[in-house]
Amino acid sequence: MKKNPTIFGVAIICIGLLIYFFINQGEEETSWFESYKKESKEPYGTLLIASLLNGFFPEKNYTEIDEPLETYLAENSFDEATNYVFIGRSMYLSDSSQKELLSFVEKGNNAMIISTALPQLMFDTLFSYDDIYEPNYDYLYDNEIKLTFKHPNLMDSVFAVNYYYDFDTTSTYWSYHNRDVYTPKIEMVELGILNRGLSYFVKIKWGEGYFYLHTVPLAFSNYLLKKEKGFSHAQTVFSNLPEGDILWDEVSKIYVEPPFEQEFSPSPLKFILSHESLRWAWYLLLALVVFYVLFRSKRTQRIIPILDPYLNTSLEFVQTVGKLHFKQLDHKGLAQEKMQLFLGDIRRKYRVSTNNLDDAFIKSLSVKAQVELEIVQKVFATFETINNFYKVGEEDLKRLYLSIETFNKHANSTKLKPAEQVAK
Repeated sequence: MKKNPTIFGVAIICIGLLIYFFINQGEEETSWFESYKKESKEPYGTLLIASLLNGFFPEKNYTEIDEPLETYLAENSFDEATNYVFIGRSMYLSDSSQKELLSFVEKGNNAMIISTALPQLMFDTLFSYDDIYEPNYDYLYDNEIKLTFKHPNLMDSVFAVNYYYDFDTTSTYWSYHNRDVYTPKIEMVELGILNRGLSYFVKIKWGEGYFYLHTVPLAFSNYLLKKEKGFSHAQTVFSNLPEGDILWDEVSKIYVEPPFEQEFSPSPLKFILSHESLRWAWYLLLALVVFYVLFRSKRTQRIIPILDPYLNTSLEFVQTVGKLHFKQLDHKGLAQEKMQLFLGDIRRKYRVSTNNLDDAFIKSLSVKAQVELEIVQKVFATFETINNFYKVGEEDLKRLYLSIETFNKHANSTKLKPAEQVAK
């Protein structure tokens, strides 16, 4: 039987690559995912700030909430003013948990919420707005923001916050309070200014207590807290809280395990090779694979299947997928489908690549479509927010739809010369 040396060589190379992959799988790498886990030592964990708060008020207790917030607040009584603390990119609270937290603050306690958005029921309770859709915190796109405090003695202290990935800075979306879109229903004090003009840290009186709303959780991550100004910024923020017990909420964080960034552990092959019986079983398996390749490498003619005529079922497929997402209340899936259709429309109309949705792409699309840059940024900022949320509501989907409709309306309202646009 004639052997094919090419197939044999490819098989050996594949086996070698497989061994190399398993051996190197256990090497430690830095995860740049924004988990905000209190036990995480990664750049965007919150181990340092949690440790700082554990002794922030030496005479008071520090408690980590390990059950749903509504259950914990309902089953516990608080004899003196207590401080609730949440730090995370996204915050998930059921309606009943939100009502319990509002009641908790109304009774004279305080809540420090450091997140890029508020749960909608709390937002609607604390703020008023006239828009046709439900707003939340607004966003700006940049690679750096500068945080200062409103207090006259602290205005000269500027904390420059960058978004890092793989130890290098890159642009991202930053949240802030936009008073042009929504206003507080009751007394609000501005405590922090972003880029010398936008509010990022406010204090809102609610009953006998206060809500402290900070929109830049990245400033409290391990990576930035190691810097002197980062540590000073955190101390100043939490010095606004009155002395009292601290409740750290880890349960209400939305955390999605990022692809290819799971916590690293020793590779399976290293474990196998460390035991003699498993090691010989592994060698035997490799030998059997080699023999199989040797005896099955002869050239054979595959059966040529009969192909049915191509049927265009694109419309039926879209309808089926839409119904599936709708019945399962998969608003996030619908949003992703909507965004894919929008990107496909951009590629067809403006002949641009959508592989890299960075700030250069956004500016290029704004020029080619002759749409204001803020409108284009709003579309992609809204989509990124939805894409990072674990649970997406109908209003989030509506907000994405309206931002895309606004873009299409402005793009369609401009009469362009096709030849000139292609030349650009």
